[in-house]
Amino acid sequence: MNMTLSITSRKQIYFPQVLLKALNLPSPGKVVIDVLPDSSVKFRPVKSFLEFAGIAKDKAKFEYWKTFRDKMETEYEEVY
Repeated sequence: MNMTLSITSRKQIYFPQVLLKALNLPSPGKVVIDVLPDSSVKFRPVKSFLEFAGIAKDKAKFEYWKTFRDKMETEYEEVY
């Protein structure tokens, strides 16, 4: 599969649905991009800790962790 993607002025890339499916990437979601020694890239989906919410039987606990995650994503900058 060969595709050309554009980068917007805001440094964003639009991934067509067919590409997301081919790479098995979540939408919406997050991915890790690995730059390999040969200058190619590898995309890996990042699992949300909310996927583990089934462990908690109490819905209030689930809502607490969802609110916590939303707060972390909006108030703190990612550092790599």
